[in-house]
Amino acid sequence: MSNDQKTVYVVLHRSDPRVGGQGSGYTIAVARNERMVREMVWNYLVNKPQGNNGQCDRRDLLQVELLEEFSLFSDLYFSLPLDSVGVKCEYALYSTEGDEDEAPSMVAYMPHEMTYLRFGGGGHEREYVLNVAGHDSNDFIPQLLNNKLQALLPNFHVDNRGSRIEIIGKPFGSRDDAAVVAAVKQVFGQNVDVGDLR
Repeated sequence: MSNDQKTVYVVLHRSDPRVGGQGSGYTIAVARNERMVREMVWNYLVNKPQGNNGQCDRRDLLQVELLEEFSLFSDLYFSLPLDSVGVKCEYALYSTEGDEDEAPSMVAYMPHEMTYLRFGGGGHEREYVLNVAGHDSNDFIPQLLNNKLQALLPNFHVDNRGSRIEIIGKPFGSRDDAAVVAAVKQVFGQNVDVGDLR
């Protein structure tokens, strides 16, 4: 493999097997080889603003796979900006405590970028508009994230417009800032600028 070639990887973070060895999430990253991506993701987990929160106890517990062979995130191969080396997105797994039958949910974090949520604005006077970090007209928002947000907001219509998400109250124009902010942060992580919404 030449130095110019880049590969897209999915890296599973895992806690120490002596304390259960539970998977804590996945990070999507572009690197030139497995050694490089393992180092890159380890540094990201240790230094990210949200904190490591015990996501991975040791570097050697990171499990590396090719994104194109990992069906859970197959649609991300065409929706994330994957043309340059670096960490692109993290999906942190979490479960509701005490409910072992519930499948884990995922919260997405985009490193070094901010997601914006606003109500109103030109052409969107009676709806919320969500601009998601790392996604624009060239890199569309994955539909799986839109579906997750819709499941959390049954009293709203959540419409993925590719480069943004529009959240429209039922009946049309109704608001619930607290519910929308909480749902957006659950799906897209805490790195969300909500302006004057509370």
